[in-house]
Amino acid sequence: MLNIDLMIDHSTWIGKTVPPQLASLSSSLSFNLIELLLHVADATKNPNYLGRSLNDFWAFLRYSRCFEASGNLRLVREFNDIDAHQKTILSDDIGMGISSLVMDRTFGVKALTDTSFFLKYLTSLSTISTGKKGPNKSPDFLVLDSRSDIHILECKGTQNGISNSDAQIEKGKSQKRSLQDPNSIISEKLVMGTFIAKSTGINNSRLKIIDPDFKYDFSKLTKEEMKYLLLFSQLIKELSFVENENYLTFFPKEVLPQNILEGKEYFEKFKSNFLDNQLTRRNFRDAEKYRDIEIEKVYNFDFVKDNLIQSRDLKMFLDNFIEEERKIDEGRYKGVFGLELVISGI
Repeated sequence: MLNIDLMIDHSTWIGKTVPPQLASLSSSLSFNLIELLLHVADATKNPNYLGRSLNDFWAFLRYSRCFEASGNLRLVREFNDIDAHQKTILSDDIGMGISSLVMDRTFGVKALTDTSFFLKYLTSLSTISTGKKGPNKSPDFLVLDSRSDIHILECKGTQNGISNSDAQIEKGKSQKRSLQDPNSIISEKLVMGTFIAKSTGINNSRLKIIDPDFKYDFSKLTKEEMKYLLLFSQLIKELSFVENENYLTFFPKEVLPQNILEGKEYFEKFKSNFLDNQLTRRNFRDAEKYRDIEIEKVYNFDFVKDNLIQSRDLKMFLDNFIEEERKIDEGRYKGVFGLELVISGI
């Protein structure tokens, strides 16, 4: 069992209090490595990589041997001397995994959506900034939780010391200003910064959480629209593990969220392509192995197909899954829409 020190900066919640889900956390968070790596795999899964691929194994192949076996999260000695660019990738990936794990433990995550991918296919949401760097950088994730509340999450990661981690967080804080949210779509806006200790370091690994301001405009959206679109993005992510079709490309970029959710034309195109796909005519089970690590993928397509046939639009279809939960525990990922991943060999 591993752990990481936890710090919540209460002073950044100006005019309000830290949500009870976060306030109830202790000063240390314990977790199993395989649980963390499942969160890394989910958070870094790019739906543009369709079907079964080595990409799905990345977190397990790369990081299953780079941490000490127990105690505070700490890199093994061999990782002290890797290239600086590789260190940055590791820090970013683990930072996203830790942040996802904390969100799941506290709020319960139903959908964790990469913001840039989400907006790439829905430019009607362009009122949200879509920059990749600097003051206009979009947040890393939009999160739909188990109570259908929506959060903005920015993740930071570094191995270059506590002070560097604090500087990253302050930079993220200063870049995000003026959230326009008249329809009360966003419940929490969070920056989570992870410092990862080296084998010879004197400080423990630490996660720091703050409440920043975000420079984004949600005034043209409703919470209902965002809830269903985030749930739909979770479906796309799950399908991308086993399918070779990107269903988001069926929607013209200028289409409004309401037309996506309630329009017949786009839904019928999505439905016909899904039902015509040879793969989705049967349930799916497959296992792949690299080194000692094996990933078994199971997809219950009947779970999706039956509800799809009976629905008249995308909103009605997604309503059938609104109470379903995404679960990540020791060695197992259970999606909202029928996908299951079982990891062994770590």
